[in-house]
Amino acid sequence: MDVPMEISEDELRNAAKLRIARLFNVAPENISLDDIFGKDIHTSFVSNWKPNELDIIYDDICDIVDKKTWKELGSGRIKIRTVGDYCDLMVSSYKSNKKNVTEILFDYEKEENNRLKNNVTVILIAASVIGLIVALLFVLN
Repeated sequence: MDVPMEISEDELRNAAKLRIARLFNVAPENISLDDIFGKDIHTSFVSNWKPNELDIIYDDICDIVDKKTWKELGSGRIKIRTVGDYCDLMVSSYKSNKKNVTEILFDYEKEENNRLKNNVTVILIAASVIGLIVALLFVLN
């Protein structure tokens, strides 16, 4: 991954906005920093088996914040409701966690690998469930 060691706030904010666009499959020019998750930007699905876009954003947050920020998120002092809130969190977290922020915002190959891994997990779980149903039907007959 070839990313400069120091990235400006504008570059980070733009990369975070582009990540949201990719996750939600929306053209970047159609996303505003004021867009509210769940109101202006919607998930494509809800599932117990596979993470949706908001689950991925939550994972991003878990991967980048420090203890102090975690406490502020937990207390409600910091809220991630809008695209701008997400972008601001990426910018502020870059100071203390450059590696993870950089990987999340600029490592598209890793993102695609995680998506493929999640798809394989769903397929394996579905196959296991089908196998259990077939075995149960066999036993009951």
